Amino acid sequence: MTEAAAAASAAAKKDAKAVKASQKKASQEKASQEKASQEKASPEEKASPEEKTPPEKKTPTEKVSPEKVSPEKKTQPEKVSPEKASPEKVSPEATEAEAWAPTTSSTLLKRARRQRRRLLAKTLKEEEEAAQAATKTKTWVPAFLRRLVARRAPRAPTPPAPVAPALKTPALSQVVRISPNPLGRYAFFAPSSPLICALTQPVHHGFGPGVARCERILGYTFKSKVLLAEALNLHAWKPEDYRQFKIRGSPYLLPGNKRIAIYGDSLMRTYLTGKLMELGPEKGTGLLWNSINTTALSDKELCALFKRIGLPSCFPAMDQITEYTSTPKYMATTIEALAAAAFIDGGDEALETVMKRFGMDSLIEETASLYNVFRNEEPDANAPPARHFAPHIKYPIGKTSI
Repeated sequence: MTEAAAAASAAAKKDAKAVKASQKKASQEKASQEKASQEKASPEEKASPEEKTPPEKKTPTEKVSPEKVSPEKKTQPEKVSPEKASPEKVSPEATEAEAWAPTTSSTLLKRARRQRRRLLAKTLKEEEEAAQAATKTKTWVPAFLRRLVARRAPRAPTPPAPVAPALKTPALSQVVRISPNPLGRYAFFAPSSPLICALTQPVHHGFGPGVARCERILGYTFKSKVLLAEALNLHAWKPEDYRQFKIRGSPYLLPGNKRIAIYGDSLMRTYLTGKLMELGPEKGTGLLWNSINTTALSDKELCALFKRIGLPSCFPAMDQITEYTSTPKYMATTIEALAAAAFIDGGDEALETVMKRFGMDSLIEETASLYNVFRNEEPDANAPPARHFAPHIKYPIGKTSI
């Protein structure tokens, strides 16, 4: 818009200069014409008025004959220059320019000024509108972007649960891999580490006596006492519920047993299926496995096993085992966690020792014998039942097929 205003003002100035040039040219032509007419004038016209003699007055009675008049006295008519005889001849272009110059110049100047004012006003208005639009954009675009980001931004994560500042975890230099450990991706305390010393002076719960009593019940001495203490920890599914204990006077957090109980469940099933495969194709059938899976490995039967072998006495204090933690689910989880802890600590031999203490070897044999009685392959129906692992079914006697 500024370029248009500049162009308009330049055009107006050019028109004004043209008008002034035409006026100057007309005045110059007029002056030259007057000068030329003065140069062509006769000597009599140039003479002063005193030198001119007025014509003699003739009376009406006198008759002057042409013969008597001397040629000197004969008055010749004045020779008038054509420039004086006729009015001054001015060129039509000069006349038109002289006639229209004042009007044209003033009109053009006024028109140019008006046009310049309009262009300037329009330019200023457009610049003001552009500035207002830019200001509006600067104000609402950031606000819109802030609202958009606020809508799409993820919610703030839940702050972590508070942990006692005095508690700490073992350093990585104190954690090594156990050589016979079949799970190479897991790392536990090495036997030579000072952290596996007997748990003494616990902060809240005395795991030291419980660990020693559990080792006597299972018939296996753990290399990592902390691993066995973790298997006995019924609580602590969340970090804020971790048990606190001390190792050589330093407090540490003890996680719950649900992590290794998941692994222990699969280990127990793998162990039982391996024993079932050792019976051969005649006895190791799918029906026998279904009977073992639905009875011996259920939460109800594992809870009965937990109480029968005396594991409740391994816990720090019975008053800490509430009604919620004494449910069959928690007790079955502890059995599975103990199996996983034994396998991680000592491998297959430790797992077999613990499973025999649980009575799983005799379970396979007794269940197989009951299965044969069920099929009437062994007519001795007075065989002793398989303790608490016996299927809750009635044995039809005398039938040769299922």
